[in-house]
Amino acid sequence: KGWGPKKTPSQKMVALLTHPILVTTVLVGGVSAILYAFWFMYSPLYLEYVDSCVQATNFQEVDNGNVTGTMLYRNGFELSYSYAASDGDVLAAQNVDELNVGRDLECNQYTVDDTILFNAMIDEYNKLSRRVQELQFQNAALDQCLDISAISASLVQLVGDPEFSRVFEFPDKDMIFNCSKTTTCQSLTTTDEGVSGCSVGEDIIKSSMYDAACSLENFLHAYLFSSFTTFAAFVSMNIGRLFFMRGIVRIGWRHLIPNQFSFLGSCTDSGRIIYPERVTEKGDTMQVAIASALKSRLSSWERWGYLILVTGLAAQV
Repeated sequence: KGWGPKKTPSQKMVALLTHPILVTTVLVGGVSAILYAFWFMYSPLYLEYVDSCVQATNFQEVDNGNVTGTMLYRNGFELSYSYAASDGDVLAAQNVDELNVGRDLECNQYTVDDTILFNAMIDEYNKLSRRVQELQFQNAALDQCLDISAISASLVQLVGDPEFSRVFEFPDKDMIFNCSKTTTCQSLTTTDEGVSGCSVGEDIIKSSMYDAACSLENFLHAYLFSSFTTFAAFVSMNIGRLFFMRGIVRIGWRHLIPNQFSFLGSCTDSGRIIYPERVTEKGDTMQVAIASALKSRLSSWERWGYLILVTGLAAQV
């Protein structure tokens, strides 16, 4: 205490910021924050894998809603199913197009444009109107010459003929208007020529993708954990070795160095020595002041040595 001029506030602040304890605390805090951020992003994937692949046993638990399934399984299934169903999609689209074209062609045969129909009806009406006027003059003459009641009786008999009771129904077009006639997709069926249906066996794809996704994720998680554990063990062992050796040096320094020490003193620009407070205020000699300061420093050095040694041993474990 009292060796040289008093430290300024700026010097005290710099000494505090560069103190080993503060530097170590900041370093440990920064590493911990990085590890926490990594775990925050990684844990949902890992916990999802544990729920879907470790605790669950098959893809049916995913279908039942007991678990959500891993992200790799969900995306892999969608991709695999889309690829496997591509031939069936093309076949189904082709049949639907053929159905629509056939329906349009068939319906056009029984569809008449309203304008054309209306104009044709007007023309027919005009013809009938003119015919009625002509018949009025003819009927006036015929009424005087013919037996109307006998003619009506013969017409009634003629209308009763079976030919006049025929019913003309709309043609049966089940293949064109019945959508159930299109290609069905019930199961995965193949022939020598290739796929004959458009279904791809959804359960087969789910089962295969579940096994593949869980096996792949098991490898990835195991590789990540083993790599991280190996790296952490390597870093921990080297840091522990460094701390352990420093602790040994601090505790057994008497056996490693000669009993000689150097100290730093303070002086002015003119070369005048600035003595410590023990000399200037308490009246101790310079030798006593140096011996007291050295004893206090060595005691603190050794105490920190035990703490560093224990830290090194803990890091090794």
